[in-house]
Amino acid sequence: MMENIKKRLRSDLWIVLLDIIAVNGAYLLALLIRFYVHFRFTSGIGDFREYYLQFTPYYTVLCLIVFYACGLYNGMWRYAGLDDMNRIIVANAITAAIHVFGTKWFVHSMPTSYYLIGAFLQFLMTAMIRFAYRFLHMHRQRGEKIRSWTIPAMVVGSGDTGKEFIRYLEDNSPFQVVVIVGEHSGKTMDGIPIVDYGSIPAQIQYQGISIVFIADESLSPEKREEIRQSAKGVPVRDYLEYLSDLPGKMPLSALLGLVEGPVTVTVDGADREFSNLQECVAVLSDRYEVKCMRGAKIEVGPIKAA
Repeated sequence: MMENIKKRLRSDLWIVLLDIIAVNGAYLLALLIRFYVHFRFTSGIGDFREYYLQFTPYYTVLCLIVFYACGLYNGMWRYAGLDDMNRIIVANAITAAIHVFGTKWFVHSMPTSYYLIGAFLQFLMTAMIRFAYRFLHMHRQRGEKIRSWTIPAMVVGSGDTGKEFIRYLEDNSPFQVVVIVGEHSGKTMDGIPIVDYGSIPAQIQYQGISIVFIADESLSPEKREEIRQSAKGVPVRDYLEYLSDLPGKMPLSALLGLVEGPVTVTVDGADREFSNLQECVAVLSDRYEVKCMRGAKIEVGPIKAA
């Protein structure tokens, strides 16, 4: 039993260390807030500081035990969700009760505001430690994906249709949407910047855009033609046309005109070298679909029958 506990704590050592800082820092901050009046600390803070310091070592150990028992050291915080938040709430409620009764019975009673502020700050800090890990992990994954994919794309349309199409591209294609054109320019959608229509030429040059997708059904034929003229020199495709051509798949031929120079294609686990994509398509035809693409290396798999 003790070995399992030690192993789990070691795997989440950095979270354990942050928890130690959080559970003690929360109540220390609560103490300072309680006794900081009119820009100075009142005289009573000295005695209560001693009570706080006396109870701190025992409280730290008890918190780690409770957190472990409530499953707060499960090593899976990159997937933190509602169930994890419920466990955090339960664990902090238990430790708040421990702090109240522990100080009253074994050290000295503390001000009510100290208990309330400390419990709130401890919950806030311990929750942030775990959910910040998930946020940072997702942000790092997105950054790695942006750096690894070599076909930056622009999507015209910041409504629901554009949002759904962007998700489709991220999950089923080698295209990485780096900029969105539409309403609410200057804002972002899922972390992707939104720009106005007049910025299309500049964004294509600045971002190195290789293809533009129109994913806004409300655009008039005149506006669509205006977009095509603004993106002159770069392929412009309507999202419905794109989806109907590929029926959920990304054949190698879809990359023609977008990838230049020698390419390495991984087929059935083996790398094959081609002088250009045209040669690759001629050899493999459309029997394979693109699974992912990093640099000049493309991984493909057989197209599955519908």
